[in-house]
Amino acid sequence: MIEKVFKHIKEHNPLTPLALNLSADFVKKYENIQWLREELESFRRHNDLILWFEVSNTTALYQLEAVSTISAMVKMFGYHFGIDHFTIPEAGAHYLQAIRPDYVKANNAYLQDMMFDQETGKSRESFNNVIRSLGISIIAINIEEAEDVERLKLLGIEQFQGSHIAPVVLLQ
Repeated sequence: MIEKVFKHIKEHNPLTPLALNLSADFVKKYENIQWLREELESFRRHNDLILWFEVSNTTALYQLEAVSTISAMVKMFGYHFGIDHFTIPEAGAHYLQAIRPDYVKANNAYLQDMMFDQETGKSRESFNNVIRSLGISIIAINIEEAEDVERLKLLGIEQFQGSHIAPVVLLQ
């Protein structure tokens, strides 16, 4: 898929941001990380292309060293790195310091549960503060309705992804 995306970029010079989600199987093999480095070295950036590489939160937790390496590497080439399906594990979010993602993507419902106290009706700042103190953006995913956007904006979330925002478009 990485080769297909790079070919698409070379042929179409897109302005739309593109994201590549790296699987756990890809990440855990050192040869794949070396291959990705070689691909990035030979790939020439086009215009102001925004290219994101991301892994699942589970992959970040269980393949911390490899994910940290990939995060630093893609940033060195001027791209972004993120964690998809983010949730804070019981052990805490200390692994984020090693990875230093540009963003985390978290489910709309999870964010609302983590950031809004149903009993008091007030915002919980701790989740937001922990993530933002590391310079990490929060992207709410699975946004299906305008009301979700409004609720999350009140909680300080400014970036969104979901069918309400834009439909999924397959790479041709």
